[in-house]
Order: sequence, then structure tokens, then C-alpha cells
Amino acid sequence: MAAAGPAPSVLVLAVLSSVAGLFIPPTLTSACLLADETAPPERRVQAGVRVNTAVNAGDSGGGAVAGALTDRLPLPTCFALTAVAAAVVALARSSGRRGGAVRAGASSV
Repeated sequence: MAAAGPAPSVLVLAVLSSVAGLFIPPTLTSACLLADETAPPERRVQAGVRVNTAVNAGDSGGGAVAGALTDRLPLPTCFALTAVAAAVVALARSSGRRGGAVRAGASSV
């Protein structure tokens, strides 16, 4: 996404945004599968609903923040902030997963 900020044309911006969008379905699928695998059988529907709610809340909150930022900052800066936020989440997630696989039923869902 950081590369999309200084895109020289709308076509390049569309291509870069499309490439970034390719990562959304696998992420959502992984989140749903992880919730399903880690929740006890009697709580799997609830776990899926919580994942869906979290995605919708994050999307809504992110949209509100993005709208406020694009009114105040140059567009390339907004794209760079998006890339930084994604990198921080990825680093935080990878550092928390060094202990091995998630045990079934170990979730707080």
C-alpha cells in the first residue's frame, strides 16, 4: 500500500490496490478457520459471529479514521500510514506466535 501513494496514474493505483486486495480473502478465511478450530464445538457459531463482528468493527473504525486523515494529510502519507499499521500488526502477531500451534479449546472465544 505504501507504493500506491506516489502512483503516477489512476491505472497504476488501481493495479496496486487490486494486488493489496488479494490478501483480504485469505486473511478472513484464516480467521474464520482459526475461530472454528479453536472454539469448543458448542461455541463454534458464536466464535464465527465474533470474528465477523470484529471484522465489521475494524472496517468501520478504519474507514472513519481513513476519512478523517485523508481530509487532513496528503494522500501519499495516508498510504504510508496504512502500510505502517499493517506492518505493526504483522510484527505483533508474528512475535506472539513463536510458542507453537494453538491448542484446540485454548481460545477465550
